[in-house]
Amino acid sequence: MSLSVDLYFSFRSPYSYLALPKTMRLVADYDVTVNLRPVYPLAVRIPDFFKRTNPQFARYVALDSWRVAQHEKIPFRFPRPDPIVQNMATLEVAEQQPYIHRLTRLGALAQLEGRSLLFVDAIARVLWDGTVTPGTRVTIWRALRKRPASTAPRWTRRSRPTRTALRP
Repeated sequence: MSLSVDLYFSFRSPYSYLALPKTMRLVADYDVTVNLRPVYPLAVRIPDFFKRTNPQFARYVALDSWRVAQHEKIPFRFPRPDPIVQNMATLEVAEQQPYIHRLTRLGALAQLEGRSLLFVDAIARVLWDGTVTPGTRVTIWRALRKRPASTAPRWTRRSRPTRTALRP
């Protein structure tokens, strides 16, 4: 009997990204099924969180996540392109969030297709590992194409899900 775990994953959380390598090893080494549960980032769920919290909170998360990445030897930089629209100087979060809503829905769809870990791994690398330079146009399909064919998702560019499947 296969064990299953739920992975609550935010595309903007450094800790979600840093947990991926261990999660992938867990799946590879044991008979474990990971159910992806994509969640919106804290800044989207509670827009004024960063204004109300201790001013040192963001600095602590940045320093701590950098240390974890160095200790685990995981390539790391803060996300570019950033999946949410936020003014980092004023910490204002825009009301319209086109990127994170689409990414989160695609993560949920990938879970339905049984390819959630492959999808999250490909997208998280694009956002967090520093191999994509700012200004470079990146699509999900290019990120997934870099994976070996045996691990690529079932759907391809020609048979990708329709837009209606991505609506909440």
